Amino acid sequence: MTSVFKRFLVFSVVFASFFALANASENTPRYAYRGLMIDCSRHFWPKEFLMKQMDAMAMLQMNKLHLHLTDAGGWRLEIKAFPRLTSHAAWRTQEDWTQWWVRGDRRYCTAEDEGAYGGFYTQGDIKEIVAYAEKLGIDVIPEIEMPGHSEEVLFAYPELSCTGEPYGCSDLCIGSEATFQFVEQVLDEVLQLFPSKLIHIGGDEAGRQKWTTCDRCQQRMKAENLHSTAELQAWFTRRVGQFLEGRGRRLMGWDEIMEGADANDGNYVVMAWRGVEKAVEAARRGFDVVLTPSPQYYLDYYQDAPQSQPLAMGDYNPLEQAWAFSSLLDSLSKMPFSGRILGVQGNLWTEMIATPAHAEYMIYPRLMAVAEAGPGGKGDDFERFRRRAANFCDTLRQKGYHPFDLSVEIGQRLEAREPLWHEGVGKPVKYLSPYHEKYCAQGDSTLTDGRFGGWSYNDGRWQGFISRERMDVVVDMLEPTALRNVSVSFMQFTGPEIYAPAAFIVSISDDGEHFTELSRQTFEVDLSESYTIRNLTWEGASMGRYVRVQARSGAYGGWIFADEIVVNGGKI
Repeated sequence: MTSVFKRFLVFSVVFASFFALANASENTPRYAYRGLMIDCSRHFWPKEFLMKQMDAMAMLQMNKLHLHLTDAGGWRLEIKAFPRLTSHAAWRTQEDWTQWWVRGDRRYCTAEDEGAYGGFYTQGDIKEIVAYAEKLGIDVIPEIEMPGHSEEVLFAYPELSCTGEPYGCSDLCIGSEATFQFVEQVLDEVLQLFPSKLIHIGGDEAGRQKWTTCDRCQQRMKAENLHSTAELQAWFTRRVGQFLEGRGRRLMGWDEIMEGADANDGNYVVMAWRGVEKAVEAARRGFDVVLTPSPQYYLDYYQDAPQSQPLAMGDYNPLEQAWAFSSLLDSLSKMPFSGRILGVQGNLWTEMIATPAHAEYMIYPRLMAVAEAGPGGKGDDFERFRRRAANFCDTLRQKGYHPFDLSVEIGQRLEAREPLWHEGVGKPVKYLSPYHEKYCAQGDSTLTDGRFGGWSYNDGRWQGFISRERMDVVVDMLEPTALRNVSVSFMQFTGPEIYAPAAFIVSISDDGEHFTELSRQTFEVDLSESYTIRNLTWEGASMGRYVRVQARSGAYGGWIFADEIVVNGGKI
């Protein structure tokens, strides 16, 4: 071998090693935790479906599969110590979630009952799922919801409730030692099946009402010197956390587990779903955090114009919004507590998702945006990322998946893309009934700011009303004005109980005190329209300075959401 060739060979090896290291550095994950949550309670998913999604996760370098195994929709895991959890609590009387939960009787049944819907994983199924995951480098994290969201448990074992009766409440009785015997026996079997260091206990949205009147819970609070039901739940979480730590595991829960927690609870991992603010709070308080914010990482939300999409549970969350969240992660990485952020996760809640094809349609390609936030992205602008996402979807289709087709994406509501002008723009608005502080949009200027809302009720342009009178406002035109029409757009979105008005009333006044009614329109609220934006209008000819607009709810109650009061007319 000549010296020249030797030098060339050495150079080639060094160059190849350098290139490989550089490429590896580009693809080195920013976070150790890169996950997908699948809700198996509201609808049961066969083990083959879960394995198929793990194949796609591996393509995206994702390494955590979080299974939401228990909730009111059904208990999905065989527990040998408590067989009624699967013989009874794994089955309900209807498949359709809305018919069962929203409009139905929320009853459970056995597998033998006519029309029974449900299913569960045997312990053998779980062993297969975990073994398959290990081959792909994926950790399967079980979630056993407690102490709230436990309706199905309390049907199977009503003695674990505060009332001792099924269908009475959704929270376990924390005052009873039988509750802890149940929890510990269930978790003992869970730990045998799942090697994951992290064990998710839920902890979210506990009602806590029954605890205030339960003698056992009140005695527990007195004995432990607890002053609120939030502290009682924190005490419960602490006890379960200590149980898990004693077995070499670590408690994970939704961000509600911070309520009432103290400095001694810092070993928890907080899954921050109620916005970045909760993630920042958790990190500052010394908790490790997984970011899974709504709406950016909620995969059950609409990903395109809602009227064009299959039924979804939540708000509007297009691919671009999920992708854009990575820029916020860049800013979080510069903060002192950034080391507390373990990673990111996309959540597929399945109230409105009943088939594997629909589930995949909702997961992909948005999961790709979550996945690339985990590795730190590739420095794309959105259009480049979108092209890569479209290519990824093509690959998935060839492999038998059912992703959303980006080539037919409609995008944001047309009316929301540009400002508009009308006679009412900039005019002051007096609120005779208040907007809700959570959905205040731009405050008092919202309804006459010249901007329509988009598909999302939470986009800062839609204003929400839930007070008894719902929406009742007066626009001051500042001087007598010839009025030709007054119109308002209202959203109906039945998932979060936002309904179109049952009554729309327009009145005018010269003094702002005494009003003359111009129009009163009444409607039947049609719940079959799961999402719509309806424009309601008065047209005519009248004169006045003050324009009063009222929108009232019907029999279903719920929210009224409006985005702009359009007033057209002419100056005298």
